[in-house]
Amino acid sequence: MKRDIARLAELANGLGVYRFRYLWSDEVFVGVMAQEVLEVMPEAVVIGSDGYMRVNYTKLGIEMLSLEQWTSRLVAGVPSSRALRMDHRSLALASR
Repeated sequence: MKRDIARLAELANGLGVYRFRYLWSDEVFVGVMAQEVLEVMPEAVVIGSDGYMRVNYTKLGIEMLSLEQWTSRLVAGVPSSRALRMDHRSLALASR
């Protein structure tokens, strides 16, 4: 369901933060991967009737954002989630 996936950062609980596009869209989003969430917090993952996993971001206490929203929050010094640890290359990677 996702393409153009690149790891940008890591949450304090070890979950990766990724930029990606959905197969049907050219918009770039920043969020987590359901497969990783399933290992750390299985109650935050729902399997739909189509068999695909979906993340309940509310249960994680974070938001899925567009890349533009995420980048503007970083530049403004407002983390997009609690305890987000940034890789020094994250902004460069985000722009690719």
